[in-house]
Amino acid sequence: MSWINKLLKPRAAAEQGAGLVQAGAPPDVETRFDFVSILGQGGTSRVERVGDRWLTRSVARKTLSADAPAMQIPLFEQESRRLARMTHAGIPTIFDAGVNATGQPYYLQRYVEGRTLQSLIEAQFRADASDWSAWLNTVYRIALRVAETLAYAHSQGVIHADIKPANIMVGSFGEVLLIDWGIPSADGRLAMPEPGTIVGTPAYMAPEQAQGKTESVDTRTDIFLLGATLFHALCGHPPHQAARSVEAVKKAAEGQVIALLPRYRTPATDKLVCIIARCMQPVADARYADMPAVLAELQAMAHLALEFPTLRYAAGAVIVEEGSAADSVFVIQSGFCDVTQTRRGERVHLRQLKAGDVFGEAALLPQQQRTATVIAREPVEAVRIGVDQFVTDCQSRAPWLLPLMESLVRRLQQHEGGERL
Repeated sequence: MSWINKLLKPRAAAEQGAGLVQAGAPPDVETRFDFVSILGQGGTSRVERVGDRWLTRSVARKTLSADAPAMQIPLFEQESRRLARMTHAGIPTIFDAGVNATGQPYYLQRYVEGRTLQSLIEAQFRADASDWSAWLNTVYRIALRVAETLAYAHSQGVIHADIKPANIMVGSFGEVLLIDWGIPSADGRLAMPEPGTIVGTPAYMAPEQAQGKTESVDTRTDIFLLGATLFHALCGHPPHQAARSVEAVKKAAEGQVIALLPRYRTPATDKLVCIIARCMQPVADARYADMPAVLAELQAMAHLALEFPTLRYAAGAVIVEEGSAADSVFVIQSGFCDVTQTRRGERVHLRQLKAGDVFGEAALLPQQQRTATVIAREPVEAVRIGVDQFVTDCQSRAPWLLPLMESLVRRLQQHEGGERL
């Protein structure tokens, strides 16, 4: 028994229980890992979550399929070496690689506990009432992390060529990782053995990918794909929508992209839309020159990231109701509202609000309830300022602003005889 086995044997027995590591028998690929679940299945490989008996942790194991063409073996080995050379927080770490008992190559990498951006988008757009400002901040943070990861990969001569929401993992503690680096590349370009091969996912493809111009797929293709991913995050659907993949490829090849129409408009949303539009230019030369340029644009909009959503209300909709908790302030952008209040059991009309008017400002004071109801007289657009986010923003950027706002609200209430919304 080697010194390392003697050292680890008592710890393994204590932590894992008897029988998991046989005395004197070093672990091998067949006995060391226990299958847990399938994480993904592709045409030539599968990714599984497995339990590492020796180190008592979960890892992801990618294995080349037994029926994969022989030409895939060197490509798979190149993939594992390419990933092993890259050390960045946004790229899953490679722990080991080898060949299993049936002769199939595999590699082990970090298992990320979390959800894909795809699942986050689906959850966001299933819930109509979800907080748009919070979602926009999530998308912005993910965009920054992915752009940083790609800027690093490009500096190593590696491109991804299949960026999409399903390939972005968001960990339980805010980690953002770009996964599935299986498309071969070198020196910032594709390294496909057969020219003309179409690579990527049709719903997100850049024109040069869909046209099979492998010699033109480079770092600027990744810029397009990042834009297409953010398009999906803001609209709830990918840019090349089609019933069949062949139709999506045709749309991508022709540079057809439907208009990007986010659910809500804010200055931060508008700025991100402009960035996405430039990323997704059909002609590569019209896109950003490189990923650091995209990253710089994203970083420059940090001051807009904590913007507040513009909500739309139909005529007759109750925007705030008397007696409810005051948690938001509203600024009317367009339309008219009526303010009413219950007095001695009767509904009394207090006043009318128009574009530019503010209501709900009493929410800036602790533990307030609405003392009046505001109803949209006609279709209304209003910016909703969530108080929790407003307070957090003030504390981080201008701590003096919050007490000033509270003082102004109290003065206003005194002036208006205690009336508050």
